Amino acid sequence: MAIQKKCINLLVLSCIVLAAFSGCASKHPVPESNTPKESTPIPVTKNIINRVTKEDDKKPKDFQYYISKKVTLTLAESKEQFTVESGELIITKRTRREQITIAGNLPGLIYADVTATDDNGYLLEVHFEKNNPDSFIKFHQLSPGDDLNYFLFFDDNKLIKYGDDNYTVDFDGIDPPFLLIKMKSKDISESDERMASGITLP
Repeated sequence: MAIQKKCINLLVLSCIVLAAFSGCASKHPVPESNTPKESTPIPVTKNIINRVTKEDDKKPKDFQYYISKKVTLTLAESKEQFTVESGELIITKRTRREQITIAGNLPGLIYADVTATDDNGYLLEVHFEKNNPDSFIKFHQLSPGDDLNYFLFFDDNKLIKYGDDNYTVDFDGIDPPFLLIKMKSKDISESDERMASGITLP
């Protein structure tokens, strides 16, 4: 009987101590997840550019861009020169050939502060060569829309202007390469827990 009474007293004491602590108001936001996830490549869209411009006061040139797959640019031009030597006509043919490979996932930047536009929206001029600031590749949307990819821009003959010359474009598959950026999602949630302390008369 004495042991049972002692146990009851200890239980009552424990309840009193617990009530004393729980009676104090407490508010402790507990971050449950604040770790950025691994970067994931995603296509650039007009919606992304517009939201970043509006919500973070950034411009298209603030992104680090990547190209979705390999592109080969080929320049082949021939010129004839007519001269006369010892009374004879000399025809000199000069052939220049140059090939530039832009590997898939190669990083690139936009240098211009002002972004050009066409009928479908932004016209993004991306540089992939550090020591060749006058050479860039244009990317555009094939039709108007907020969530469409920005594809490599070339004419009906698969020619693009790169620097001062026209290059033939070659890539694998039917769909042209498009622009990518890397996205890292960050989930932040807080948990609020407290117990009311109660109010007594003065």
